[in-house]
Amino acid sequence: MRWPLNLILSKKALTKYQIIFRHLFNCKYIERQLCQTWLIHQSTRELKLQKSINSSYLLTQKMLHFAKNLVYYLVYEVLEQKWLKFEQAMNNVANFDEILELHRNFLDECLRESLLMDQNLLKILSKINRTCLIFSTSIQNLTENMKVNRQVNVRI
Repeated sequence: MRWPLNLILSKKALTKYQIIFRHLFNCKYIERQLCQTWLIHQSTRELKLQKSINSSYLLTQKMLHFAKNLVYYLVYEVLEQKWLKFEQAMNNVANFDEILELHRNFLDECLRESLLMDQNLLKILSKINRTCLIFSTSIQNLTENMKVNRQVNVRI
């Protein structure tokens, strides 16, 4: 950054932005993977396998519900609300030091309310996200293997 922006967007501030948005993008990626898994489940409806994959379908629904609500919370309840509060406070600043303080507070509040400051919560959230991703990947791999096997059987 060039002067004077480098005073506001320091390396520390940019690192905080990176942490927040990596977290958000990771949560959004997991949501998209679960949506793909949900689509796979929908495509099996015509095969009348509901009884055999019902638990998988229900688990996908619960994971997708969690992922969507987490992304909603991060975007609308944390980032958007904190940004609006930051914008309103910027209308009343008297000097540059107040801008720096407001910006630092904005980032710290976003980090805290995004569950990134509490190590215990972050570990739990990371485990949940990892589990969702492993589950989704497993279902996608399973169906991909089933497609390959079906194609091989058709050719034989």
